[in-house]
Amino acid sequence: MMKRRSRHIITLTLSVMMLMIFSTACICWCAPIDTMVHNGNCARIMYKSPSSKSKVPLPPAVSIAFVKDGDIWRIKEDGSEKKQLTKTADNESCLSYSYSKGRLWYIKTSTYMYESVGVGDVWSIKMDGSDPKQITRGIKARFVSVSPDGKKIAVSVVRERSDIESLQGQPIETSDMWLMDAETTGQTASSSHIDLSGDLKMSQVGGRDGATFADWSSQSDKLVFTYKPDSSASVGISTKELYIVNTDGKDRKKIATGVDYPSFLPNSESIAVAFGVHWDIMGLKIIDSSGTDQKEIEPIPTTIQVSIGKPFALWYQIDPQVLYVASVQEGGGATPGTTVYLADTKTGEKKALCFSPDVTDPFSIPSASVYTQRIVLQRGISGMQGSNNATIWTVKLDGSELKQLTDGPGDTEPILFEEKRKGGTTGTTNARNVFCHKLDIQK
Repeated sequence: MMKRRSRHIITLTLSVMMLMIFSTACICWCAPIDTMVHNGNCARIMYKSPSSKSKVPLPPAVSIAFVKDGDIWRIKEDGSEKKQLTKTADNESCLSYSYSKGRLWYIKTSTYMYESVGVGDVWSIKMDGSDPKQITRGIKARFVSVSPDGKKIAVSVVRERSDIESLQGQPIETSDMWLMDAETTGQTASSSHIDLSGDLKMSQVGGRDGATFADWSSQSDKLVFTYKPDSSASVGISTKELYIVNTDGKDRKKIATGVDYPSFLPNSESIAVAFGVHWDIMGLKIIDSSGTDQKEIEPIPTTIQVSIGKPFALWYQIDPQVLYVASVQEGGGATPGTTVYLADTKTGEKKALCFSPDVTDPFSIPSASVYTQRIVLQRGISGMQGSNNATIWTVKLDGSELKQLTDGPGDTEPILFEEKRKGGTTGTTNARNVFCHKLDIQK
């Protein structure tokens, strides 16, 4: 009797343990993750057992926002329903989207620092083109990025610094990274904000370029931004620093040097960055949030010139992946052109998705959606005040179905964005298959 009872206890214990393991695995991959929204792409996953049937939220609708001749437009991934969202005398640029708010933040450019960089005020608009709001007034913003929860914006602000003198002894203009409220309208330089870089010093006489690019963690609780302590073009990005900071402005820490274009991985544990010596001698690596662990995905070239654009991170096939474009210049026996890669951040393995052999017609600015498993790209060269032969293209994450979406010219800065669908739920269906198959974990 005791032996039989012991067997029952052991069997029950093992059953409970197996249930806990299975439940933990399901929760890990298929629990609701409201904060898993990165670069405008939501990776929500609803938990249901593989055999359960229930009504579940519809997956988001995926469309593309882009700039055409200085105005913002939207279009579906199949090229239909093209719609103009803004129509102004100024140039709109630097699009940043929040899924939580269903709005787009951008800069309405009024003046130019140089050919491709304009400065102006930050605006926000709904994705149907209604309810435009002027968020800042009278500041010189050159970059804006909204937090995934839509509550804050990181803004690179160009301003005169009387405490920094140029070689001619005059005050200079430099960029600092500010944290501002994302929804309050009419904010000025004297409005409440957190200056994340104002106390960072220059490394040489003659000024500093300052803080330029930033990216948010998926939980909207941390920010990374780049800072260049000098204004020398000859040293390229070799002196550009990467900082991580809490969004209350505390615990700022330098975690890397010689990097550019930071992009948080969706697990918020690491950051993808371009790194190198100059803008045409670059590679790609992954840096953990402490700066102690760094893994090269694309080594710095030694005999050829290669430029790396801003990477785009996403969940795909279980592990975080990163999309990036490598542009090879002529010379050194290399085949010139631009290649779009998808790399696994865990293994370092990469796959070439598409290639453009014409250096005057390069791919750039990739973004993607795990729901449709499609990438959107700019193809061509764009200049805010110069020639612009750019068009919008799409390709699947496996490299198939490369196609031109817009006729151009002048179609730039595309981003895939995801909107909450109206209607609430689908019919009776298997929730796990609706959501989890997009991450290739349905079996």
